[in-house]
Order: sequence, then C-alpha cells, then structure tokens
Amino acid sequence: MSRQSGAAGPPTGLRQLNANYVALEDRIRLSLTTQDGNEFRFWLTRRYLQLLWQALGRIVTRFAELKAADPLLRSAMAGFAEAQAMNRADLRTPYAGGTTFPLGEDPVLLSRITVGEITAAGTQPLALRPERGAGIDLALNEELAHVITNLLRQAA
Repeated sequence: MSRQSGAAGPPTGLRQLNANYVALEDRIRLSLTTQDGNEFRFWLTRRYLQLLWQALGRIVTRFAELKAADPLLRSAMAGFAEAQAMNRADLRTPYAGGTTFPLGEDPVLLSRITVGEITAAGTQPLALRPERGAGIDLALNEELAHVITNLLRQAA
C-alpha cells in the first residue's frame, strides 16, 4: 500500500467495518479492514463524531442532489437509498479484523476531516486524519456513506 500526502493511501476495497463504544476511553473505536487484510483502527471523540456525521450528511445530500432537483424528492430518494444500503449490508457476520496494521495496532486519534468533490467514478473522497501523521483516504459511494452513518449511530 502506497503512502501519499500523509495518508495510508486509499484502501484496496473495504471488507468489513466495525464501530463500538469503549466506555473506559469514553470514545468510539472505528476499525476498517480491507480485502488485502490491512486493518485501520481509529478513535472518534464526541466532537469528532459530530464533525464526521456532518460530513457524511453533506455527502449523502450531494448524492441525492445528483438524482433530483426538488428538495422533497431528494429527501425521499435519500431515505430510499439508506433503506436499500442497510438491506444489502451484512450486519450479522462478526468482525474478523486484519492481519497487518499500516498505521499501527493502537487506534489513531482522529482530529481532521476533508471532503473532496464527487469524482467521475461517482465516489466521494473522505479523508480522516489525526493531528499529525498518517490517516486514511476513503472513496465513498452512496451505499457506503449510508452504512457508515448507521454504524456510527448504533455505536453512539
């Protein structure tokens, strides 16, 4: 996996996501495993979770805006897209984790979020970064944006 601009580079296809509240830390641990066995672990504070929800909300809205100009129709389409995404998501398979840890085995405390413009491929870039060091770049499609939003909502 190549490193670019302080990031671990785009993961080579997400295999599993996991988010759970850790009471002792009073924060959420977000883990992402890629198809090639890499695992990325992050801490999300309450402040960061609010920022991430706002960013994910903007991303979902952008996808809906591509489908309809009318705000009511956009809202209905976003709700339909969320229901479809959650119906397709496999929430029963236990989180297996990865075998290698490009950012280390300890979770990285995230502090910055960058949302890019929708790409020609129809994905929305989302960069999750700590104050210093490497973070991760994700390319979200509409379905993945909904799944991550719901996963974080359940963990919170």
